[in-house]
Amino acid sequence: MGSRIDKIADPALRKQVARNALHVIAKEKGGHMRFAEHNIAAFSAGSEDRIKARSFGALEIWQFISILLSALVTGVFWGTWLGLSRSMASLTPETFLTIGHTMIGNLGLIMAILMPAALLATLPVLFLLYRRRSGALYPTLAGFVLFVIALAVTLIVEVPIDNQIEAWTVASLPADWQQLRDHWELFHMIRT
Repeated sequence: MGSRIDKIADPALRKQVARNALHVIAKEKGGHMRFAEHNIAAFSAGSEDRIKARSFGALEIWQFISILLSALVTGVFWGTWLGLSRSMASLTPETFLTIGHTMIGNLGLIMAILMPAALLATLPVLFLLYRRRSGALYPTLAGFVLFVIALAVTLIVEVPIDNQIEAWTVASLPADWQQLRDHWELFHMIRT
């Protein structure tokens, strides 16, 4: 009987079914209602613990996915800033274009998938933390908002400049290419 009752999704309905079943058993065996009430309390507590355990497992899985995807995005931001952006001003136009075209080709599609995926993976974490009334909700929400800002900077500033760079050749470099490069680098540092 217990395994069938465990399959009832609604906790209030599950408790009521268990209560009714134990009352029937108590009457059949000539038992006391206090014994039945004790068993109902024990059954309900066990069911709630199982629900919390399943919820905890879901939260851990979504946190892992969210952290992994966010770390990959952050790694790309940090790696390009640390390894390249700080030295862009010293590159010749030819070298700048070669590196720029290569990086845009290598990272454009990946980041277009990875950034939204990292944001979307944070939504179930926020939802589960909210349901639990967890103190981790607010720091997670703050991180989510900062990530949204980084995505906005990427879409509003970085991608349009990348699209211009992608079309440039050494012969077609605009007169203000260094200003555009520096503008891209400044906003890359901000989002990083």
